[in-house]
Amino acid sequence: MPLKFIRRSLILSALLVWTYSPLAVFASSTSGSSYIKLTLGETKASINDKSVTLQMSPHLVENTTMVPLRFVTEALGATVKWDGAAQRVDLTYGTKLLSMQIGNATAHVDGTPIHLEQAPIIENEVTLVPIRFIAENFQQTVTFDEHTRVITIASSDNQSPNGALPVKKPLDKPTVDNLTSQNSIKIPLTGLLPSSGLSPGYFFNDMEMISDGKDDLYFISQNDQSNFYIKKMNLSKGKEINLETIVSFNDTKFDFEYKDEHGSASKFLRYEFIPKSLFYDQASDRLFVMGRDFYNKMAVFYQVWPSVKMIAFDTSGQLDTDTDFIQPLNDGQTYAISNSFKNILYTAHEGERLTSYLSVEGNRMHHLVPLVNNGILYVLDRESKQIKEITPGVGSRVVATLTMEQINTAITYDGYFFLTDAKQFYRVNVEGKIEPYANMDNAIYKKGIFNSLTGNYDQMPIPPGYSGAINDDYDFEPKKMVLGISPHFAIDADGNILIYDDISLILRKITVFEN
Repeated sequence: MPLKFIRRSLILSALLVWTYSPLAVFASSTSGSSYIKLTLGETKASINDKSVTLQMSPHLVENTTMVPLRFVTEALGATVKWDGAAQRVDLTYGTKLLSMQIGNATAHVDGTPIHLEQAPIIENEVTLVPIRFIAENFQQTVTFDEHTRVITIASSDNQSPNGALPVKKPLDKPTVDNLTSQNSIKIPLTGLLPSSGLSPGYFFNDMEMISDGKDDLYFISQNDQSNFYIKKMNLSKGKEINLETIVSFNDTKFDFEYKDEHGSASKFLRYEFIPKSLFYDQASDRLFVMGRDFYNKMAVFYQVWPSVKMIAFDTSGQLDTDTDFIQPLNDGQTYAISNSFKNILYTAHEGERLTSYLSVEGNRMHHLVPLVNNGILYVLDRESKQIKEITPGVGSRVVATLTMEQINTAITYDGYFFLTDAKQFYRVNVEGKIEPYANMDNAIYKKGIFNSLTGNYDQMPIPPGYSGAINDDYDFEPKKMVLGISPHFAIDADGNILIYDDISLILRKITVFEN
């Protein structure tokens, strides 16, 4: 073994032993609650308003914020075990165990492999780790202010260091807040169609919204016939709600070369792509989009956040870009992609054409909804109401059949399916246990528009284009919601429901639990 390598290993081992010796003392002072602030490019930071100095400033590596491991573990109060031979670090916080290896982009969360956008590295004898991955797996909320470049990490009210989760108490009746108005923020829409009748022009007939399960919503936005974007809405408490464009599909990153069915070289160009569906993977904190070309002959799946890359494509013309899905599997580099028309699931690898598949028994044109729970892939078939466990490369088996008359919409969050019928929301586990979640017949509608800065309710403004009479008895409150056939909704970090009201054209929040 080269002397240089031996010397480096000895120095690293010594540094690690010294680095983690005071953890027990520090953890005792920070367990239960912590509020951490760091700034990109600066070594000064604070923990619960107490100033500290980092070994190295936080900085970006391949668009991932990396910070010294020592600081992260001491600030959060985690227990650390270092394996010098394997260059592996195990972090324990309550009942959760994270394992990472220097230079390895596959981490493990309670034994389940998770793909990292950036592996842990060593710079100038300092071990650097991806801060968001660690903090969020320890049930911390991470926010970043792009103007000040300040990173804030705050303890979740729902998690204590011993892993005990307080039981949330549901409200007797759910309450409904108006988060936007047509005057303040127009919800991004897509699906541009030509107008009929005497007025020439175009209108939008669809919307696509998904949540990261924390404070952000993502939308597909269409400005005209060929320009598409992804916009992000931040709903953090104490901040003004706003929309920002984070992805433009008019970018050469969406171009790629491939071989057609005859083996001839072809190129897919960005202006051919029409994005249709969004998918967010909580485990890896990645956003995906599925879409097609103008002629509906080719379907393409991209990762679009935190970086853009083509994941897979299909040239059969048989994938439904409105109802099929993409789901990363345990290794973070293999994906399950559905073909509802054929009742099959493809196993896709990054950058490849869809070829390998297994059958998911059922009738054609079923809408499959994926969920990964404890490393196992499940799909819910909305039409047959069956939950199936999927073993890639082997097959599927029915684990539950739901006793519901109809399922209008289904999404997943935090290990559960969330479903709607005409009047209610339900939460369903992978074993098929159905819990009523929110009954809209009993909902209490708050008046005004919720002001996220003040926590108060402002008067609902006059809708744009209104020309009728106005008097003291008239208000412009949105009407009660009708869930309808396919409501667009998501679940936030507190378990409440964010829903697009397609009648009033606003975003609303249905509060389910007591604060």
